Amino acid sequence: MVYRVTANKVNGAYRTAARDRAARRPALSDSGHIGQISEAEPGARMVRLMDTLPEQQREILVLRVVLGMSAQETGDVIGLRAGAVRVAQSRALTALREALARS
Repeated sequence: MVYRVTANKVNGAYRTAARDRAARRPALSDSGHIGQISEAEPGARMVRLMDTLPEQQREILVLRVVLGMSAQETGDVIGLRAGAVRVAQSRALTALREALARS
């Protein structure tokens, strides 16, 4: 239960930080560079892409990639076996890759 609360707190902090970075991005200049992207845009884009994933896959990615937990530790937190965590992580990364290619 403590792991679940911690995971939810980390997930929420990650989203808040990404939103804050997106809100601080500078406006595009009027010099005709319409395609110019601010430094915060990639992070905001990733948050939007992560929000398209099911909650469990999103949580697995945060625990595995952001926090660096092992598959076993992640499985203990969310109640899955390590193999199921690795499969879900693979599927989540594939979905993100495909969504990124489409956008």
